[in-house]
Amino acid sequence: IRELKEENEKLKKALGGDIPMDAAAAGGGAMSPEEAAKMRKQMEEEIRAQLEANMAAMTEMETDVDRTALARQQFNEEQLKLLEKKEKSTDCDSALIPLLFPVLLSPAA
Repeated sequence: IRELKEENEKLKKALGGDIPMDAAAAGGGAMSPEEAAKMRKQMEEEIRAQLEANMAAMTEMETDVDRTALARQQFNEEQLKLLEKKEKSTDCDSALIPLLFPVLLSPAA
């Protein structure tokens, strides 16, 4: 997520007018103003598309993190309930032992 945020910041800066002119020079010579405007528009569209893709990926990652945390919390709650149930059943079992086995626990005659 951190890397996507950093990339988004770079892309936002590029949209603000910091689009490198090396890309324009790669065309092999001087560009007409119309060609430069067309290339700038195309680059802006690509940058916006990448920003949207990054935002969607970050949202999905955050959702996955939230789901994992929720699943972990639910698991912990279930384990706690099972532990409490086991403790109650252990207490109950020890209270029932003399009732179930009176002969074994009574003093010999």
